[in-house]
Amino acid sequence: DETQIKLAIDELKERFNALGGTFDFDKKSERLNEILETLNDPDIWENRELTRNLNQERARLEKTLSTLETLSSNLEDASILLELAISEDDQKTLNDLTNDVKAFDAEISQLEIQRMFRHEMDTSNSFLDIHSRPRAT
Repeated sequence: DETQIKLAIDELKERFNALGGTFDFDKKSERLNEILETLNDPDIWENRELTRNLNQERARLEKTLSTLETLSSNLEDASILLELAISEDDQKTLNDLTNDVKAFDAEISQLEIQRMFRHEMDTSNSFLDIHSRPRAT
């Protein structure tokens, strides 16, 4: 059980690290700072569309950065907690870690899906209409 939890945490860390290129934390932090500086300029508020777009981008970046920071911290904490639980033979903590690992897996899966839809138009709604034609036999 302990070995499975350790392997699961290691796999989650690998999957999380593989997302690094897509969710370039430093680049996103830099862009967020640029947006915040721009929004601090009183003249920008005269252009409502630009302000709206910048606020939407700011909200997306803040959410993504917060998710990445929290998940990274949680994975590191889980590794440390696992070592402590093993050394203390704490079955309750091991059970809690098993549940945490499942939650982390779901979060990383969600990030992996976001990675597939990261282009400009991917946040737009779409409509797919399929028409079938009678086939000749």
